[in-house]
Amino acid sequence: MKPNTLPALPPSLRSGTVCRIPRQLLDDAAQEAWAAHLAGNDANAAVWKYVKRTARQNKRMVCFSQLDPKILQRIYNRPAEG
Repeated sequence: MKPNTLPALPPSLRSGTVCRIPRQLLDDAAQEAWAAHLAGNDANAAVWKYVKRTARQNKRMVCFSQLDPKILQRIYNRPAEG
């Protein structure tokens, strides 16, 4: 996909939903929308479930720079195994 073009979206997906999808999730959200549309489910609900699920996963993921310095010291100064 070219950087400034939208992927093909199902007709049941509302334009208001598309505007609120984060750009980095747009391709995967379009796949979720098509899968829901072809299965006869609500594409808008499927996209929102995907976006919220991804946001929860990102929130749970700990960035290395957010770790406590004492934990980092334990990671780097542990004795050699073996």
